[in-house]
Amino acid sequence: MTFAVSFVLLTSVFVYTMLHHMRAIDYPYLWYALLRIALISFVTAALAILIRKRGYLAHVFFGAIIGFGLAVAYVNLALNLKS
Repeated sequence: MTFAVSFVLLTSVFVYTMLHHMRAIDYPYLWYALLRIALISFVTAALAILIRKRGYLAHVFFGAIIGFGLAVAYVNLALNLKS
């Protein structure tokens, strides 16, 4: 559940941002990004399992908040390493 929430949220934000800035979908870059989104979502799900959150809403909120936070951290790290 946590993986699915995190994956759908991050993918939708990524696709929206791509459409907003590029006015089209760059499919090779989308597939490249989906691998990283899946990894971030997997880490989020693993953290949820370790913390043992119970209940449907706990998994939804955990996937949305922690998944988005990990994505922001990944982007900041990638930008800092690039410059």
